[in-house]
Amino acid sequence: MRREFARMQIDYSLILSRSFEITKRHKWLWVFGLVLVTFGAGGGGNWSSFRSFGETKKDFPPEIPKDTAHVLGQASSALGAWLSSVPPSKWFLFGTSFFLLILFVLAASWILRTWAKAALIAGVAEAGEGGQPTLLSTSPKGAAALKNLIIYSLIVFGITLALFLVIVSFFGATYLALGGQLRVAWAVLGTLIGGLALVLALVLLAFTNIYAERLIVLKGFFPWQAWKKGLSLSRDSFLPTVVMAIINSAVGCTVGCLGTLVLVAIFAIPAILLIYPLFQGGFHWPGFPTIVSLFALIFLFINAGYLIQALLTVFSYSNWNLFFQEVWKKEECEKQS
Repeated sequence: MRREFARMQIDYSLILSRSFEITKRHKWLWVFGLVLVTFGAGGGGNWSSFRSFGETKKDFPPEIPKDTAHVLGQASSALGAWLSSVPPSKWFLFGTSFFLLILFVLAASWILRTWAKAALIAGVAEAGEGGQPTLLSTSPKGAAALKNLIIYSLIVFGITLALFLVIVSFFGATYLALGGQLRVAWAVLGTLIGGLALVLALVLLAFTNIYAERLIVLKGFFPWQAWKKGLSLSRDSFLPTVVMAIINSAVGCTVGCLGTLVLVAIFAIPAILLIYPLFQGGFHWPGFPTIVSLFALIFLFINAGYLIQALLTVFSYSNWNLFFQEVWKKEECEKQS
């Protein structure tokens, strides 16, 4: 019997209020949030540096002085001679070692991030049941689910890659099979349909991950079993999950933006007080105490931002945990009826 999850009555305001209390009271959970923020966030490139290089390039002197050119030529020759003197076997050993080092760092950060995710899910669940989660009580639970979560992430990667290849191959093969104006029409229509299908598939996959990770950590499911059950839950409760995702994102963005504005307002005043005297009577270089104070302000500002992100991470995980429990309760009720 198919469940009518579209008619689920979920009190989202209660979920938000309980998550707020869990985040506020259980500060040990902030540690796992900090780990996830530190090892899970990515950064973009600084395009302004490339633009400034392009703008200042034309200001370089058109000709390099002969003395400078002679010195640079000698340095380049010495460097080239040293590079050519190193045997290829050593270069290969160096390249292999450097690659293995990068691989080790990526693997270690992945494992640490997965452990923190499992421990946070378990800790939030313990707090939701009235317990007092600590590092000692939640860390073993994260370690216990580590293997299955890693296997599950590999399964998800394989499914995502296969899904992408199937969609691209289908639309690409159809495009090549057509000719004339049909090919142009299919290029436009196929791009829209294929893009929409890929977005919907990725959304469904994200929802599946939310359920599957909690099935692994909280219910002891195996990876493939969790994938199938998570897909079933995300499909049958798609609309309520969309609502929870929108609310969660809206609250996170709002609090995050307001928190950033508050931090800027707090740290801008002492920064101005330190910088303003440097321009009185003409610019002069800051002294050592001023430099240390500025670096301390920057350090505190960055870490305060990380703390806000960590709190929002705990809050978000708590929302999804409580929402998952509601969905799971209704699943169990349907089985018993």
